[in-house]
Amino acid sequence: MMENKQDRIEKLTKARKRVENIKCFYTHLIMFFFGALLLLLGRGAILGFFVSRGMDDGDFLKWVGWNVYLIPVIWGMGLGIAALFLFGFKSMGIKNWEDRQLRKYMEEDDQNIQKYE
Repeated sequence: MMENKQDRIEKLTKARKRVENIKCFYTHLIMFFFGALLLLLGRGAILGFFVSRGMDDGDFLKWVGWNVYLIPVIWGMGLGIAALFLFGFKSMGIKNWEDRQLRKYMEEDDQNIQKYE
């Protein structure tokens, strides 16, 4: 009976962690959408800001323009990788490592509990 309760606690803990990770992912996805939208829609204003301050170096303005595009691309790639890991495309090596670590810490907790009984 105790092992069954322990399994249920472990499953609940894993489920809560997964829900929290998914919630964080969707929060970052929303931030990405609005951040990228603001950057892309504000590209002209960003470039205009530098031009109005006397920056007329064409190479610098191209660099700023490319950065406005590259930031969402790189950010999106990071989100894509996070989505792959979060939604089940983990490699077996990572999954096995996680399982070993869970067992290790659970055994340590069991030993600590036995010390104080």
